[in-house]
Amino acid sequence: MTRKPYKVGASVVVYHENKIFIGPEQFALIRQILDDGSMNAAARHLGFSFQKTWQMVTKMNALSDQPIIIVKRGGNNGGGCFVSEYGKKILNMYARRELEVIKALAQSENELDSQLF
Repeated sequence: MTRKPYKVGASVVVYHENKIFIGPEQFALIRQILDDGSMNAAARHLGFSFQKTWQMVTKMNALSDQPIIIVKRGGNNGGGCFVSEYGKKILNMYARRELEVIKALAQSENELDSQLF
C-alpha cells in the first residue's frame, strides 16, 4: 500500500495595530491592481465585490505609513489606480516572507515524514 505524505500548511499575515495589514487576499489584490491598473478589473479577476476591494484598499492605505494604492477618481476620462513605489516594496517584502515560509514548511514536511515513517 502506498502511503500518502503529510502536508503542513500556513499563510503569511502581517499585522499592524492588531489589524491585518497584508495577507494572501491583500497580496493578490495589490498584484492584480499592478497588472490591471483598475480596482474594478482587479475585483472582477479575483471574484471580489467592488465594495470589498475598496474597503481592502482603504484599510491597507490607512494602516500604512505611505499610500500603497493611489486612486484616481472617475470622471469623463474614467478613474483608475496604481500601485505606489512603496506598495511595490510591500509586495516584494510579502513575497520574500511567503517564500521563507514555504521553504520552512517543506523542511518541516520532510522532517515529519522521516520521524513518522
